[in-house]
Amino acid sequence: MVQLSFHCGAILMTITELSARDLHIIIPLVRAMLDEVKEPGFKENYFNNAWTLAMVEGKSSIFVMGEMADPCGVCGATLCKNTFTGQLVAYLVFEYVKHGYRGKHGIRLFRRFNEWAEQRGAKVAAAGHSHNLLTDEHSAMVARYGYETKETIYARRIG
Repeated sequence: MVQLSFHCGAILMTITELSARDLHIIIPLVRAMLDEVKEPGFKENYFNNAWTLAMVEGKSSIFVMGEMADPCGVCGATLCKNTFTGQLVAYLVFEYVKHGYRGKHGIRLFRRFNEWAEQRGAKVAAAGHSHNLLTDEHSAMVARYGYETKETIYARRIG
């Protein structure tokens, strides 16, 4: 288990790399994130199985911010090869921080994702964001870390 600690006022906060057996800890945060972006149909068993497999294979990691009993933030990252260039790409698949902890604490999770990407040898780091939650502050933050908009993904529900 890898931990990074920092002070949040008088409170010592940690960012912990979660093990696959502890995925149940983040389910309330994942549900809150999906509710906020209005994404219905969360399937907890599918989520657990998919992330467990990716984590066991060493392709993915999930980071939890705060106390394990009541985490205040979470992000999931995965690695894959670019099908055109073969370069290793790190993707920030999801990130969610409770409202009272957004801002500089969310930045800490984002920074941890970037460190993880570099440690894993990624040549590119990519992070998506739901358009209905995109803020000017978030756009400015990712720009400070050298990110730029490269593509827009369009989606529609089928069936």
